[in-house]
Amino acid sequence: MIIRILVVFILVCNAIFAIDFEVSAGGNISLGYMLNLSSASGGAVSGTKMGNGINANVLLGIGHNYRVSKDNVIRTVSVLLETGYNYYSRSRETFDFSYHSLLLGILPKMNFDKDLSFGIGGGVLFPLAGGINEPDPSLGAFGELKKFTFDDIKTMHKLPIMPYVKAAVEKYFYLQDTLAIKIDAIVLYNFGMSLDPKKLTAETQTPIYSSYNFSGLSVDVGLSVSFGRPKE
Repeated sequence: MIIRILVVFILVCNAIFAIDFEVSAGGNISLGYMLNLSSASGGAVSGTKMGNGINANVLLGIGHNYRVSKDNVIRTVSVLLETGYNYYSRSRETFDFSYHSLLLGILPKMNFDKDLSFGIGGGVLFPLAGGINEPDPSLGAFGELKKFTFDDIKTMHKLPIMPYVKAAVEKYFYLQDTLAIKIDAIVLYNFGMSLDPKKLTAETQTPIYSSYNFSGLSVDVGLSVSFGRPKE
């Protein structure tokens, strides 16, 4: 039912707004492994270290496509609001953390001839649930958990959100005048979340960390379907 409603919504919007309306639906995943950049002080894993991880998205982008001129290199400019699901994993030592998040973002794009686009945008990931591959005593009061609820994440971290910025290059392959398959390459930096030492040590005798933070850099490839943006 939800899929049918979404399809009808996209088709109706495409018919009403024609070339001024753009919808993109698809997903992307890290090419190989993302690079996790973690830092910690205090505890057994002090220092700055690099590790592996995965970044994957299922996205819906909706926005307007504004014409510039057919005589310019930049033919149109698009501004898309993005939402969807994000899976984000990160590693340190033997511990693998993972999060399931709601994504909200914005992507302004310049659309060139040859059906190419370049955009720079950003947004925020709101983690709804998460987990760890094995209990981590370093997490103090949460050291016995393998699955994290939203309340756990909210309590464990100073701020339970993950801001990100990204740059995207997109190539469109048109099936009809306003229907295309889109392939994109994305460089994304996730600022991560900082664990809260005071909350982590609430039920322990001594502090575990004075700081603990992850961030991640990934190169992603994606595939999606685009409606509404006209073929130049």
